[in-house]
Formats: sequence, C-alpha cells, structure tokens
Amino acid sequence: MNRLSAKLTYSNVMVTILAVVVLGGGTAYAASQLGKESVGTRQLKKEAVTPAKLSKKAKSTLTGPAGPQGAAGATGPQGPAGSAVAYARIEANGTLDAGASKNITSASLSSITGVYCITPSVTVHSIEVTTPHVGGDTGTLTQGNIIANGDPITLACSTPVWVAIRNGSGALENHPFYVVFN
Repeated sequence: MNRLSAKLTYSNVMVTILAVVVLGGGTAYAASQLGKESVGTRQLKKEAVTPAKLSKKAKSTLTGPAGPQGAAGATGPQGPAGSAVAYARIEANGTLDAGASKNITSASLSSITGVYCITPSVTVHSIEVTTPHVGGDTGTLTQGNIIANGDPITLACSTPVWVAIRNGSGALENHPFYVVFN
C-alpha cells in the first residue's frame, strides 16, 4: 500500500480525471445536450453517410422501379469469318435445312431411331453436335462420329458421318440438331 500511496500525487490524480472527462465525458456531454433526432442534414458532412452505414431496411427504401429501356446501341463491326468448313441444321425427320447449311450434300434418318446419316461435300476432320432445347427439353444428349473402318453404326449409315441423339434416359430418339465440322 505504501508503494501505491507514493504514486498518488495530486498531478497523477488530476491527469487521470482529465483523461476520463476528455475521452468519455465529451461523448456523454454531447449526448446529454442533443435531443432525439436533432442531428439533421445540415449537421452532417457531405458523404458522411455511405451505403455501408445504412441498414438493409433503409437501403430497400432507396430502390425505385426500373426505368424504361434505353435506345439500342450502334451495330458493331462485322466479326471474322468462322472456321467451320461445313455445318447444318437437321430436322427430327432427317430433313436438311438448306437455309441453315453449308457444304452438306445430304442428311437422312437411318433405319435406327435417333441415328442420322450425313454426307458433307468437303473433307471433314472433327465434329460438334448440339440440340436446341424444345419445350423445356434439357436432357438431350448427342454423339457424333466420322465413320472409320469397323464402326458399328456403319451398318446403319453408308455415309461418311453419323450422329446419334439420345434423351436424358440414354434412349435413342429423333430430335432436331445442329452439326458443325472443321
């Protein structure tokens, strides 16, 4: 206790009291002098209230209805020519859509449901097949192949290319599709 009383001088006590008043008392004084909701727009510095400082409820009141759609922008420049050497849209019945095809001589539905035979008029090296989603159909699977010797589908197609369309369960089915060759 003697060590503590030696340190309790008038100046040490006053500095401690002053620190408490300055650090905590100023805030308490300001709070006691300002009435509820008395700080308004004039008392706030510009950009003092940021979206991060607002509650979710306050932010939701700041969002209004979407405005009208703006005018369409200018048409962009013509893109580079594609790299496809041949492409086609084939209907579910095997008909070739000539308006959406290039370098395809013929297309037909084989004797096997969901297997299509295609004859390109140019040499092709790779194939990509996709199906448009029709009526919510999202489970259609595709398989395409450039026929090689010994390919089992060769029996159904005597053409250089075949495409098989399967539904979400894996069963072959007739379905329109797009095919692209490089």
